Amino acid sequence: MRGLTLNNGINQLLFQVCYFACILGAANGHLWPGFVALGLLGLWQLAPSRRHPADIPVVFLALFVGAIVDSTWVISGLAAYSLAWPSSELAPAWILFLWMAFALTINHSLGFFSGRPWLTAVFFGLGSPLSFYFGSRVGAVQWLAPEVVVIVVLGLSWAMLIPALYAFSRFWTGFSNTQTLPEAAAAGVIDESID
Repeated sequence: MRGLTLNNGINQLLFQVCYFACILGAANGHLWPGFVALGLLGLWQLAPSRRHPADIPVVFLALFVGAIVDSTWVISGLAAYSLAWPSSELAPAWILFLWMAFALTINHSLGFFSGRPWLTAVFFGLGSPLSFYFGSRVGAVQWLAPEVVVIVVLGLSWAMLIPALYAFSRFWTGFSNTQTLPEAAAAGVIDESID
């Protein structure tokens, strides 16, 4: 299990900064705060001494998944996003920044969930509608479908998607490392092991 480390603390702090910068920036018509915050998180976490072998592949997968999922919300009439750039018919850039930022927590500050698919499904299945709700309250997103429909659809989708991202990360780590994770952590190849 991951312990509390300076890297994990800074990782989570920068993720929270990114979350609020994206949400509040979008609500106020500004893309740059989320872009800058994601850049800071990326600079910190992707430094060679802190980068996990699966970080970059997970970021790209999360970007792909986020583009499909959040574009589906728009196309289906479930939600409308503020600052809908580059297109009002697709997931906006700021929500994709959030997907990438979240991906950078999977092997670090939120690494506790790795290998615990049921806990991950429950936690993110409940947490994602709350996050989305906050975004709707500050004006970053508008729920177009009835509230209960949005909550159920978001919760179920995240309950399935987030454990899959963790599974991909574990797969990629095994694929990219010839050492076992504890051996890699002991050798300093990665900063922490995944349970």
